[in-house]
Amino acid sequence: MSEIDYCGHKIQFLSTPDNRYRSFYVVHENNHLVATSLTLARRFVDASEGDGALADSEEFRYARTQMPLAREDTVFVYLSTKFFQQLLSPHYQIELRRRNRVISDMQLLEAARLAASHEGLDFDDLNVLVQNGFIPEGFGQRPDNSSFGADKRIWSDSIRGRRGFFTPIADMIVTLVSHDEYDWFTERAKFFAQNINSLDPMIIGIKRFEHDTKENVERVIFDARVAPFGEDKYGWLMGMLGPTLQHQIASSPEDIISLQASLTRSGGVVREPSNHHLFAAVQDQMDPSVDLRPTSTMQLIQTLREAPAYLGSWPNAGFLDWLPALGGEPDQLGYTYSRILGLWRLQWGDFSVVAFDRNRLEALKPSLAVVPSERPAQIRLLIGDLGTSRLQGWANSVNYRRSWETSIANTRLLNMLTQQFGISPEIALVVAEQLLNVNLVCSLGGEYQLYELRSGRKLWASNAWPSFANPELPADYEAPLLAWFRGAQVEVTKTQTQFAVHGHLDIERQAAESQIKLPSFDVLKGFSNMFGVGAKTEESKKDSPKPNKTPTPNKPDK
Repeated sequence: MSEIDYCGHKIQFLSTPDNRYRSFYVVHENNHLVATSLTLARRFVDASEGDGALADSEEFRYARTQMPLAREDTVFVYLSTKFFQQLLSPHYQIELRRRNRVISDMQLLEAARLAASHEGLDFDDLNVLVQNGFIPEGFGQRPDNSSFGADKRIWSDSIRGRRGFFTPIADMIVTLVSHDEYDWFTERAKFFAQNINSLDPMIIGIKRFEHDTKENVERVIFDARVAPFGEDKYGWLMGMLGPTLQHQIASSPEDIISLQASLTRSGGVVREPSNHHLFAAVQDQMDPSVDLRPTSTMQLIQTLREAPAYLGSWPNAGFLDWLPALGGEPDQLGYTYSRILGLWRLQWGDFSVVAFDRNRLEALKPSLAVVPSERPAQIRLLIGDLGTSRLQGWANSVNYRRSWETSIANTRLLNMLTQQFGISPEIALVVAEQLLNVNLVCSLGGEYQLYELRSGRKLWASNAWPSFANPELPADYEAPLLAWFRGAQVEVTKTQTQFAVHGHLDIERQAAESQIKLPSFDVLKGFSNMFGVGAKTEESKKDSPKPNKTPTPNKPDK
């Protein structure tokens, strides 16, 4: 631990040579800051002395009028215009490009060494790798004269530290740039200037409390606003939104997912410019026999036909009027039918609704009404509790198949490394994690293991797979989302001065939640608790780096 004197303030600094642990700690009156960036610690000191404090910013004061302290938000986030400008600055962009190239070169060199070892070449000699085309000429030459290498299979950069724990960009010094970097950023600056006239600040407020009617459920309310808001920067996307509406289309009791939007159309061949209210819903009527993963275009069309959904507009938007079948004169009950599409259209008062099932439209008739809304909005999304709906099986199936595909993709990588680089199957997992600097986790909750086939060939697979080839949904499988998700609502509002998103998320508390122990702000005890300087707990022992016993690729025998 060391101390840095900055403007009369002591900044405590604790770190390891590889940057795995890097923390600055500074105190001003009753305010404490723990950060990984020295620049941030210095700004904390500057602000405490009144230099560049948020309280002096008109933009921040305006943001606080939109979300005052009286809201008592659990989390308040303010992203200023200067924050976004900093992300696009030459210092940030060039350093970000440099560190991305460092990481790419680390992966390239490791892959080149594996390939050279498989070819029987000296993989430790860079000249051999260059001469045989495994890496390009000039490899490793950098504008900042940094270098990198691996110690016990842990890659690190000479000025940035260990991969995955690089020094924050704000703390990096960029004084000179190459001609290539200069030309690269000049092009980016032109793009920014042509496409981003200004950067709007963003404010986010989050608050959580117990649900009024649902037991063991918490409701998380969130508000996000971009203000002041420049609509011209967002092009056609914002131009599609119509006026803010004080009303909404009443939902059917069967709706489990519903979406409503106020849209505008600027004329064309159909009709003159107009505003209309678009609404769509998926109902809680999923047939378990529906094929949820169609393998052909015809099966996809059949799946859409069997999906319990409808789409409508109020007043009639006129998009379907040009179709001969659906645009014709409706019968006495308001229906038209397209045999080609198998699609029914209901024109009822000022409503126009389409669905593949006439009975669904008939059941929807009593619910078609315009009712007042609690808050004005242009887009409304409502999702019910999928875990207790008939869509539960569909959600479980979709999640399981995607997780299955992700799990298979990881094992394909492991088996490909064995085939392409000739490494032993036993070390393929360690090599893959070292190459990508990640921990490969089975998305089905299992563990990757090495299996030996009858032929004697060894392949990687997950012990959570029911079989090697058939991803049948286990009877007791539940999508992780359904274990806690109990509903959500989102409302979007755009005005001339701001863009706002308001909504809530209902979360069921799990039976056993791990407790997070906050560190003490006593300097020695606090750093000891946070960074394991003192006695290690069982949890900290679990997270500590373990000795690497993985053998490195052997050089060919001479």
